[in-house]
Amino acid sequence: MTTSSELKDGMRIDWDMPVQMDDGVVLRADVFRPPGGGRYPVILGATPYGKWLSFQDEVWGGQWRMLCAHEPEILQLSSNKYQNYEFPDPERFVPEGYALVRVDVRGTGRSPGFMDLLSARETKDLYECIEWAARQPWSNGRVGLNGVSYLAMNQWQVAALQPPHLAAICVWEGCSDFYREFTRHGGIYSLFGDLWIEKYVHPVQHGRGARGWRSNINGEWVSGPQTLSEEELAARRKELGELAAESRKKEVALAAARTRQAALFAQVHETARAEERQVTALADKSERLAALLDLLEGRGRALAPGAASIRKYRGALDWPIKGPVVVPFGRIANPKFPKTFLRSSGWTLEASPGTPVHAVFSGDVVYAQWLKGYGNLVVVDHGDGVFTLYGRLATGTVGRGEHLALGDAVGLLGESPEDEPAGLYFEIRDNRTSADPAAWLR
Repeated sequence: MTTSSELKDGMRIDWDMPVQMDDGVVLRADVFRPPGGGRYPVILGATPYGKWLSFQDEVWGGQWRMLCAHEPEILQLSSNKYQNYEFPDPERFVPEGYALVRVDVRGTGRSPGFMDLLSARETKDLYECIEWAARQPWSNGRVGLNGVSYLAMNQWQVAALQPPHLAAICVWEGCSDFYREFTRHGGIYSLFGDLWIEKYVHPVQHGRGARGWRSNINGEWVSGPQTLSEEELAARRKELGELAAESRKKEVALAAARTRQAALFAQVHETARAEERQVTALADKSERLAALLDLLEGRGRALAPGAASIRKYRGALDWPIKGPVVVPFGRIANPKFPKTFLRSSGWTLEASPGTPVHAVFSGDVVYAQWLKGYGNLVVVDHGDGVFTLYGRLATGTVGRGEHLALGDAVGLLGESPEDEPAGLYFEIRDNRTSADPAAWLR
């Protein structure tokens, strides 16, 4: 296939521009943009209905006549000859300073490949089309998606992948649950999908060529130029029944995962409630932590025979995170009340949220959950009466009962409370007594 470019109706129109995917398949896109130079925001849509099939053609003619009857002013706002079903009219948006890009999804219209509608592959294609549009010399790097129904459904999907240059989505009448909203309404099979794919999608499958429609927009074959047999076309697409079955399979797997997750959360919450009951009576956060540590240290593990003691490496341990000490150990000035002092049982190490935090020595995680005053807190038992504490972590840290090797990730640093210095709270406990980290780290 060849590309072409022309100035027509006050627009620069680039026909059949190649957009190469990461697997080598080349999709085809039309670009409508203001004439001359300049960089413009992009409105993009990916359609299974053939980008060269005009709204007024035989397939969509009934809807077009209904639209004109209900909204006759549409005939005065544009010549409508570039109208394509469910996508904005180029003649109305280009004069407002936008570049419009419409793409035939894989296996439809002018784009070759295996037709697998609303699949992960098709979503990845749309992601790459967004990034392709952002890189073009006529683009300002900001890409928005717009469209109705199918062209809205695929917006939900690709937005979840967070393409770097996707600036906005405009979703019109787009369902977000393929199984419940598209194929099984209330569990009852909907015949709409069969009608839809047979009447509106299969007639524009790529490879229909001369057995398909000739475009009223530019006179070329909408689904060409290659012409394949029905058997060849059937082998190059996934049918709706297969899509529905796959969607249901994913629904069942997701429901099972949610059930397992709920059971795990219930178990974690019950453990948390049992331990929280033993510490909630203490108002001061240092007392609350001391109570928790007394509870944990009472269960401390003995050093395994032949295992190296952390004490052997006292003064030579790596830091859990790189950053300056903004709150030292020991007696410190009270930032809220001048001429008064507080006692710090550990360090606060300054670092940005998201910074990885590492275990300073091997040990077992004996606590991994939220504690008032410390945020998400992880306590590691190194044996021989030595524990290390890592506070203000982000969610999704290690779990209780996990064994960590030296340098293993404990988690990522989270946000600090507004009334606390930003950074990691780190403490070393030696036989139930807070120890100065400076004596242990190198």
